[in-house]
Amino acid sequence: MAIVRASRDDVRAMVTALFVTNAALERAKRQKKGASTLSLLQIVAATPGIRPSEIASAQDVHPSQVTRQVRELRAWGLCRSRPTRPTSVPAR
Repeated sequence: MAIVRASRDDVRAMVTALFVTNAALERAKRQKKGASTLSLLQIVAATPGIRPSEIASAQDVHPSQVTRQVRELRAWGLCRSRPTRPTSVPAR
């Protein structure tokens, strides 16, 4: 099998296409409810036990948006969530 070397122009074209695709995916996540829901489900599936604040950070969205999405997913039976325990007990 012959090895084909990519030219500088080939690499530049591939990188440009990658950036355009990535930008389109980011726009879709922000504008299309289905795309953002899919993104949320992918993060939850890849990271069981992840907190909503961590999801918001990963998606670069406000935590309240994640909270709304999780409520909808729970209502549809697509995910489960449980309250988290505080990491420390306040002093009395």
